[in-house]
This record gives sequence, structure tokens and C-alpha cells, in this order.
Amino acid sequence: MSALLGSEAEIKKRMPNKTPALEVNVKNLDIISLSCLDFFNKSKDPATKDIGVSFLNSEITQESVVKTLEYIVKIQNEDHEHIKIGKKQVDGSPWVYRMSKYWFLSQNFDFYRINANPADAKVNNVVLPAGTLLVTKYAIFEMDISKNQTKKNNTEIYALPEWINPNLGLPQYRMRYTKQQIFDGVYRANGLAAGKAKELGFLTKADVELAMLQGTFIGRFENGSKKFFGVAGTNDFPYEKGLKHSLQKRYIYFKEIDNIYGYGKTINEKINIEPGLTFAGDVSQFGLGKLMLMYYEDPVHKVANAKIGILADTGSAFADNSYHLDYLLGTYKNPNTFYKEADKIPKFCEFYLLIKK
Repeated sequence: MSALLGSEAEIKKRMPNKTPALEVNVKNLDIISLSCLDFFNKSKDPATKDIGVSFLNSEITQESVVKTLEYIVKIQNEDHEHIKIGKKQVDGSPWVYRMSKYWFLSQNFDFYRINANPADAKVNNVVLPAGTLLVTKYAIFEMDISKNQTKKNNTEIYALPEWINPNLGLPQYRMRYTKQQIFDGVYRANGLAAGKAKELGFLTKADVELAMLQGTFIGRFENGSKKFFGVAGTNDFPYEKGLKHSLQKRYIYFKEIDNIYGYGKTINEKINIEPGLTFAGDVSQFGLGKLMLMYYEDPVHKVANAKIGILADTGSAFADNSYHLDYLLGTYKNPNTFYKEADKIPKFCEFYLLIKK
């Protein structure tokens, strides 16, 4: 069955032309699955019932998405136990996570190829090859952070500022200033809003820009201790498509967190995500909790490869975007290592939604 998503795009039940090598460590796939199910059960966010615009006229239902997540949890729990007790496969080799095997996926899941509407991409000057989606990659970086300003780490990251006057409901400080004004010292001594935002630490300016671009980072302090930092909110300036990141007016405020989180409008509702197993995209277009397979040919060796993950994250760059997904590649200490790994995945890949048979 196919469903039109616009003038040219469609969803078709179809598998990849070639059997790919599935390159992914799925050990923590059940963590994301359980977190998505918990979100669906507890949150009042409309996203809990939203299948996504891309699937409105298809045979995909929210119930089938939930059943797929429940099946993942069941299989993962069985495999965790089998591996723990040292169970062997029929051929005598050690037990493995079945969700990491393409033969298992092909036997137990229906594959639906996702074709974006090229017209949507063209609006943003993206020429989309037939049958593909645009893929970018993001990461969790470890960054040196100082409690006090140093010659190297001279740029603050801030917690969300307080209200000017909560009783009167006047605008928050966070909504008044652009990124450039904050970098120029609006919250510093003698600034227009001196002391109104709490410093969480100091990084290089380049690392602050990178942290805001990625959304989550690991701060590595001088004494060797590490802390997770995630998005607490923004200054409500919109992300401007096509504008260089350093010129964006949008500013990200941070907070200390205890895990890596994806989608969720409040900290209590945020979905736990895992590097190597997470996709980010426009939730209104694709819907949350979708198990996706990303299929591509290795640019060097020309062999078919694939990775799987769950759509559980989003970002301001994805608004009204039906052709673009972001893959959480991993955790890195060095951006150059990340870029080298990212280059192994092409800019455009085929994507398949996997639904339990």
C-alpha cells in the first residue's frame, strides 16, 4: 500500500534492494523504547497520539508503533538474559542481540520505504535524489569547562534567567536578548542585565557555539569530574534557515542533567536517548517512537550498510521539514574524530520505517 504525501512523495511497503551489513550496537535499544512508551502513557503532549503528517494516509497507525516498541522491549529483555547466562546459538557461538541482525528484522518486521516530497526540499535549495532523505549527523561532545573564567575558557554558559516580575507576568530576561548581546556581556558586571543569569561554567566561545548546535554536552572540569549539560530553554528567537550558525540570534540556556535526553517539553517528560540509536527530526511530520532503518552504500567500498534507531529527538532546524533526519552518531572527545566518522555516511540515504508484523 502507498500513500501520497504531497505532489510526489509516498510511503511504500518495500525492502532495500540489497541485503545490508547492519552496523550498530543495539544493547541499549530497549532504553529508548521504554522511554518512548512511558512518554506515550504519561504525557499529555499531543505528540503522544500524532502519527505524523507523513503517515496520515498510510496504513501505519499509532497502535502499530506502540506494539513495535513493546516487541523491541520483549526481544531485548530475552536477549539480555540469554547473554547474561551464556546461552549459545544453534551453531554453538555466543548469543547475540537479535535486533542487530538483518535476517531477524526482515523476518519479524514490515519495511516501509519513506520518500520525502522533493518539492519540500527544493524550497530550501536542497536537491533531493529520488527515494532518499537528507541526513545530517550530531553528537555528544566532551568539552573542557572551567568553574571560573580563564584565558582559554572565557565564554559563559548560563542557566535560564528568572522573571523580571513574576507577579505582573512581565517578559523574562531570556526573551529580551540575542546571542550576540549575551556574548557581548549583557549579563556580566556593568551589563544591562548584570547578574540576572547564573553562570554554570566557562568554555571557549567555539565550544559554546558547538554546544548550542548539538544541544547536549559533557563538561570535563579541571579536577577530572564530568557533568552532563542539556538545553533548559532558549531566548525564543527563531532559528533562521540558511543563516550561518554563528550569526543566528537564537541562544540556548543550559542546565545540569543526569542523562542524555531527546524530545520532551518538560524535564519530567523528556525521552532518554542513546548515541548510535537515535534519530532527530520534525515530530509533526514523522511522529515519535518510529523504528527506522537507514540504508546506504559505503562511499569508499561501495557495499550496502545500514543502521537502525528510533525517532526520539527534535530541534528548531526541523520545523516544517519532511525530508531531513539527524542521526546521533556517538560521543566524542574530538570534533575531528566525529567529522571523520560522519563522512562515512552519505549526505542522502534511503529510510525505512519498521513495523512489527
